[in-house]
Amino acid sequence: MTMQAELTDLNARIANLIRVGTVSEVNYSTARVRVDLGNSKTNWLAWVSMTTGATSSWLAPEVGEQVVILSPSGQINQGVVINGLYHNDAPPPSNARDEFMIQFGDGTQISHLTGAKHTCIRSTGNVTVHAAERIVIETNENVNIKAQNVTVTGDSVAIDCENTTFKGNIQATGIISAKNI
Repeated sequence: MTMQAELTDLNARIANLIRVGTVSEVNYSTARVRVDLGNSKTNWLAWVSMTTGATSSWLAPEVGEQVVILSPSGQINQGVVINGLYHNDAPPPSNARDEFMIQFGDGTQISHLTGAKHTCIRSTGNVTVHAAERIVIETNENVNIKAQNVTVTGDSVAIDCENTTFKGNIQATGIISAKNI
């Protein structure tokens, strides 16, 4: 290889160490994407996940998402993809300094404001919490449930408190027993 060819190859490798492009295809079963670099398209590249050990996460890039390709050897088709670059068509969902937020494509949001010590889940659809064992809700303040209808299903329901107030009508379809009335 001539000196000029070596310099040309070296310049191309340096230029390809870090590249910005747009996801053009996603293969969800192999966790790979192809990236449009304007004048070319990459082979299938892996994207970086938050974690892939015993605790694992899944947040696939979307077609049209702007990404960075890191190619340690300068060989673009051996690089890895880091997704999540904000731009005019994909602005951040928040600009609060102390807020962690995830906003999904359907508008659902999960956020936490550190300074206010407030976590909020805003769902545009159903929310299901499933536990193989117990679910505990505990606070030193009030718990408010507001819904059109509330149904509690179980083998038994126990309410253990000094005072219980019911507002409105009470209807029972089974036996009512009381002590100290």
